[in-house]
Amino acid sequence: MEYINIPTFESTFGMYIGVKRVGVHDADKCEGQFCCIHHPSDHPLKDATLQWRADRGMMERQCAHGVGHPDPDGVAFVARTEGEDTAEAFSMHGCCGCCTTSTDVVE
Repeated sequence: MEYINIPTFESTFGMYIGVKRVGVHDADKCEGQFCCIHHPSDHPLKDATLQWRADRGMMERQCAHGVGHPDPDGVAFVARTEGEDTAEAFSMHGCCGCCTTSTDVVE
């Protein structure tokens, strides 16, 4: 297991509790596939801050507007391991449009 320092939100109410050291899988476990930690795909928020949402049990990317968007590589992992219905639930969020490639979004 390896460790990363990542902005973290607590598990009950989702309040920010600071940067925490969390255990993650070793890079060889995701070799050859996209991974939000080791091998992010080329999505609109791939360079945005990655954060752990313990209240939802998921990784998010925080956009410049301060909105947390579920990391698409994290959602894809959930789809592979827990099914499409669970992944769909994980992907729901209050969106400002930053996680899409559309230019039609009003800010």
